[in-house]
Amino acid sequence: MITLRKAATQTTREKRQKRGSGNVRSETEMDGGDDPGFRLAHILAKNPGPEVALMLREQLDQLFARLESPELKAIALHKMEGYTDAEIAKMHDCARRTVVRKLGVIRSLWTEREF
Repeated sequence: MITLRKAATQTTREKRQKRGSGNVRSETEMDGGDDPGFRLAHILAKNPGPEVALMLREQLDQLFARLESPELKAIALHKMEGYTDAEIAKMHDCARRTVVRKLGVIRSLWTEREF
């Protein structure tokens, strides 16, 4: 009985709106099916296979092509390299708030559904 109640509680928790309303895909659903080139384990590996590396590189090139100015590209690259907003602001000789605003522009350009 305790196990059944725990399972019911877990199901209820996963279907809450803040948890994705039950629409969050599991790892097995994202495993690529029969395509051996797209396995979640390959993507999460420290050294991805050549096909995964190529796929990620193409995606990255598409994302950077959407950024109009070299400054936005540089800020995005610095953020991916792990620099903080303050460090990026110092590199570009601007205010931290400017970097935060430009990162917001980058995110909005990258989340548009035109891919």
